Amino acid sequence: MNWTPATLRVSRNPFRCRTSEKSPRNSNHCHTSKTAVFKPCVCHTSEPPRGSTLPTRDLTTRLPNLKFFLFIPLRTLLHLQKSQLLYFQAIPHSLPKTTRGGGTPAQSRFGENALKVPTVALASLQRFGLLYHPSARTLGNRDFDESALQSLVRGGIMKRTCFGLANLFFAIRLGAIFLGTCMAGAAPAQTPPPPLVSPEVRSDRSVTFRFRGPNDKEVAVFVEGAAKPLPMQKDDQGVWSVTTEPLAPDYYGYTIIADGVGLFDPSNHVTKPNFLGRSSVVHVPGPASLSWEAGAAPHGEIHRHFYKSGVVGDDRDFFVYTPPGYDPRGKQTYPVLYLLHGFSDDASAWTAVGRANVILDNLIAQGKARHMLVVMPLGYGAPEVLTVGSGAFRDRALTDRNFDKFREALLSEVIPRVESEYLVNKDRNSRAIAGLSMGGSESLLTGLNTLDKFGWIGAFSSGGITEDFDKEFPAVDSKATEQLHLLWIACGTDDRLIDINRKFRAWLASKNIKHVDIETPGAHTWMVWRRNLTEFSSLLFR
Repeated sequence: MNWTPATLRVSRNPFRCRTSEKSPRNSNHCHTSKTAVFKPCVCHTSEPPRGSTLPTRDLTTRLPNLKFFLFIPLRTLLHLQKSQLLYFQAIPHSLPKTTRGGGTPAQSRFGENALKVPTVALASLQRFGLLYHPSARTLGNRDFDESALQSLVRGGIMKRTCFGLANLFFAIRLGAIFLGTCMAGAAPAQTPPPPLVSPEVRSDRSVTFRFRGPNDKEVAVFVEGAAKPLPMQKDDQGVWSVTTEPLAPDYYGYTIIADGVGLFDPSNHVTKPNFLGRSSVVHVPGPASLSWEAGAAPHGEIHRHFYKSGVVGDDRDFFVYTPPGYDPRGKQTYPVLYLLHGFSDDASAWTAVGRANVILDNLIAQGKARHMLVVMPLGYGAPEVLTVGSGAFRDRALTDRNFDKFREALLSEVIPRVESEYLVNKDRNSRAIAGLSMGGSESLLTGLNTLDKFGWIGAFSSGGITEDFDKEFPAVDSKATEQLHLLWIACGTDDRLIDINRKFRAWLASKNIKHVDIETPGAHTWMVWRRNLTEFSSLLFR
């Protein structure tokens, strides 16, 4: 027989059975109109069959989710505690048989309201199987008497605190785990280390470079113009640093080398544009008399143009510097300097790194240079020379194609476009060409082989041409070059290209070709080329 009790009452005196309290469905089951009353009386004739058990509750099937498991029992326990009720033990799965006569009436006498369980709380407890104690399972058996109830009470079903504290401890512990997990997920990240100051230019013009690399084994910095990289030392915070000797005022490129890998300085946003190299830039300030230092002089403008090259077959750009006071709606025309960059540079190199626009601003303001336009095209006739492993300057066919296609693109695409869009003079006396490194060789190969186009030629640290100068410049002789206004050949004394430049100047001298030899201290660096441009541009169009 299955039934669900609502109230379990223990009385001092036996509760006598009355016929009016018998169940309509089972005359042997006592009840009242509001509650079912369970008591040891002889009218209870229904008992479970031998060997059967009352249904137990498997908690694993009663917990649809963790939230239900954690909060519903806890709420029930708190409700019971608030009502000052007793707690029940967990349920064994067997149903022991209880015999009549176990105990005495004196041992089963309790207070009138010794155990009262509210209906809601009792239903919750029953839902989790908390009433199915071996002694409780005998309720409804005709052999039940007060000794069975006494056995139930003394057997441990009514534990005042153990069960409640165990469940409460489990709930608190589980909640602490959840809370700790949430707090760990929401915990703020560690405070990042303070930013480094790098580079730091000191009052004596020495420069301190810093780099944070706690896991790096070896770090150095290569400064433009130095003979070799400077080793850096690491402190206990994992910061590497080194301080240079005092440097001459200028703009220096530098590269951090960490375990053999070249890097930008992560603490410095000023970088040098380049297709193949990675360099940051540090400015060691100097007096306003230096041509590359920006001052109060009127400034010209830089214009960038894009076009599709039919000669090379790519999309490319070129830059145009117009001097202060240039008015595209005016009538004044200007001479033009075509200024070429070196290998691995892009078309912006002469303004972004060489500071050509600042140099011209200052020279024009000081009256040391004439107002002129400066056109800076992309210097690759065969862009594949930039591919790593292409063998540029070792593969002669590739090198010659690069030079030839550049000259064709300059003469047939860039110059016509400039002369159609700007107010410029279109005769050879108003055109000059100059460049550095690869651009120096392009200036010589273009200018000396098209003397009808250019009257002024400059070459700074030229590289890429062969020593077979008769083949490189077949039309050059003393008579042909009489119409040249200026042939200016410069190179730094510490430059690896000084030998080829000296040989080329000797060849010019052997042919009685008028030229200017310039050797200055320095290596293959922008510090040399800025000074070359300053001197060369001040000689133009005079």
